[in-house]
Amino acid sequence: MINHISNLGATLWRAMGDGALVTDGALVLGANRALATALGTTEEDLVGRPLTDLFATSLAATHDGYGPYTIGDLVRDAAAGHPGRASFELRGGRAGGREIELHLERMDPTTLVGLVQRGPEDGVLDVRLREAQRMESVGRLAAGIAHDFNNMLSPILVYSDLLLDDAQLTEVQSEQLGVVRSAAERCRVLSRRLLDLGRRRPSGQRAADLRQVVSNLEPLLQRSLSSDVRLEVELTSAETVVLADPSQIEQIVSNLVLNAHDAMPTGGEIHVQIRRRTFAAGDLDGHPDAVAGDFGVIVVSDNGVGMDPDLQQRAFEPFFSTKGDAGTGLGLATVQGIARQHGGHVRLYSEPGLGTTLRVYLPSTSASIAEPVCGQAPIESRRGRGELILVAEDDHLIRAVASTILERIGYRVMVARSGAEALELLSTSSERVDLLLTDVIMPDMTGAELAARVKARFRAVEAVYMSGYTDKVVARHGLLHPHISVLEKPFTENELAAQIGRALD
Repeated sequence: MINHISNLGATLWRAMGDGALVTDGALVLGANRALATALGTTEEDLVGRPLTDLFATSLAATHDGYGPYTIGDLVRDAAAGHPGRASFELRGGRAGGREIELHLERMDPTTLVGLVQRGPEDGVLDVRLREAQRMESVGRLAAGIAHDFNNMLSPILVYSDLLLDDAQLTEVQSEQLGVVRSAAERCRVLSRRLLDLGRRRPSGQRAADLRQVVSNLEPLLQRSLSSDVRLEVELTSAETVVLADPSQIEQIVSNLVLNAHDAMPTGGEIHVQIRRRTFAAGDLDGHPDAVAGDFGVIVVSDNGVGMDPDLQQRAFEPFFSTKGDAGTGLGLATVQGIARQHGGHVRLYSEPGLGTTLRVYLPSTSASIAEPVCGQAPIESRRGRGELILVAEDDHLIRAVASTILERIGYRVMVARSGAEALELLSTSSERVDLLLTDVIMPDMTGAELAARVKARFRAVEAVYMSGYTDKVVARHGLLHPHISVLEKPFTENELAAQIGRALD
């Protein structure tokens, strides 16, 4: 036995990343460290053990096309001088249940050498891991871009609104400003898409019926389509309740419908369907990202240009677009991201010239849909009554916008560029601050840290936090709570006024 291992090279034998063994066809005569580690034992312990103790019945055909093997079949072929390879499950250890490939070859008339390599599923897992790592990087990049983007959008939205209120504007000036305001709103939507790429869990989850969400959205979808495109909506008669953020479900449907519209440059039909589907474990072969259970299904199909296999491979890739400069490449990436956040998955079927169908599967829930509360009027923005508001924000554009709005609607304002400057202003002022408006993240301290120090001096003071980051970042600072006021950037005058009014009341 020692001579056989020496022939292979003792150093190589121990250093191999793949598992390896030597056998007489029935028992293990020797094994390397990699195989022993995978099986949770030692090299010495494996010696003398039957092969059937280590490898369960074959799961798949050999790579040579002979059909399913048992371990006995594989040994007989290898002993006869026909190297064989087959898929098995490892028994025991940390790799127990994992599918592997065992390759056996005859080394001499009485001895076989085997190489244990990872099975095809591990390759799938590697691909998925790389994809997840890439999406994590893309998400972080997108969230950072969106944050800076949001800071720049706030002044565009606010000052456009202020100028549009000017009665001295000519009709042409009003139209031009309206175009600027409309473009800013479109950028706001794009910014939220970017944030969705960086978000790891959905906010605002509640029980929602997919039929109701789509029914409410249908009029808006109809207005978004050109006259040569017909939209048909078909809703199942059964409840399709999922635990979801309704606004993100609307985004899924909108993205898919608009994508379908763009795939039909000469017109056509778009069908939106809501269905129910139950998956058993056996239905999921070839879909490693799916789980068994009950699902609500959003189906959007078109009879447009379709996609060839190469395009389908890249369809969900962030920033990849078939529309040239007209596309952002975020539509399907966002759909897939939202589906995964909700524990669901997406399926794509397309053929060139025949159209495309996308199915979004979202896990069903038995939770009850909350009834809307009657008689609750929306909270109107109240004007200030001379209250003093301390604004702490490191971005000069947001400081200027917030100060302009607050002074315009009747508040007094103290402005600081950092947490330290805000505390210095308080230490030199004899006035009492009624509210703190602060960014969540500043270079010298967080908004939560500043609020704690301000409240130590003025115990009854309220705080409103501004953030252009995802909910995940806000939650990390302990601010994702119903009783904590967080204003999402970019904001408008009405949104800021309403948030400040609620906090003071």
